Formats: sequence, structure tokens, C-alpha cells
Amino acid sequence: MSEILTMLPHRFPFLLIDRVVDYQPGQSLEAYKLVTANEHYIATRSHVFPPVLIAEAMAQATGILAVLSAVEVSAESRFFLIGLDRTSFIRRVEAGDQLAIKVQVSRITQGVGKFRAEASVGGVPAAVAELMCAAQV
Repeated sequence: MSEILTMLPHRFPFLLIDRVVDYQPGQSLEAYKLVTANEHYIATRSHVFPPVLIAEAMAQATGILAVLSAVEVSAESRFFLIGLDRTSFIRRVEAGDQLAIKVQVSRITQGVGKFRAEASVGGVPAAVAELMCAAQV
């Protein structure tokens, strides 16, 4: 967790990546978010994890992969979301679910990266998106 905190500006309660389980710099990353009922942004009656936060979790995983893949900028650079495209929310994510997030690099040039992310629960897709991020200058 401490390594994640060095790569992202987010802190509790908006840090949405609990664990990075695998990564290949310049290629891919796999991370998890455990969705619990006691999180303040879970809808009280339905226990649904808001879709906008699924997108944010994918963006945070993308930011981690961008930092790990940084070649043209320093390893201490932070990347910020600059675009979200072709986003589709496929199924609900609820309290008790483990959200698996997989991110793949499409390209990174001159401090700007394009990525493809998929969030799933139990192997069933929950959301997909293309994300762009840029290094802080």
C-alpha cells in the first residue's frame, strides 16, 4: 500500500486501489478494489458501488501503470487523467464484490499515455474504458 501512495495523489477515502497484484512496465497492470458496505459512497439501500467510482478506480490503476512505465519522465512523476473514451458500464458492482482491474498500455509518448482498462467481478466484465493521462510537468 505504501508504494501505491507514492504513485498516486489520492488518500482515504478516495484511494480506490487496495492492491496491485501484477504488472509489466510498459505493458499491463492488474489491481484490486474490495468493495465494502461501510464505505461512505455506497448507496445505503442498494449497496451499489457508483459507476463513476468504477471509472475512477480504473483511472487510478492507469495512473500507477503510467508511473511504472515512465521512460521519458522521471519515476517520481505523477500522471493525471486527461480523457475517458469508449466507456461502457456493463454490470452493477455491489458491496462484497472484489473489483479486478486490468489495464493495458496502448501507447506512451512524450509524457502522454493511452490505455485500455477493464473492471470485472468474478471474471464477468463490469466496465471497460479507454483512458488518456499525462505526466505532471
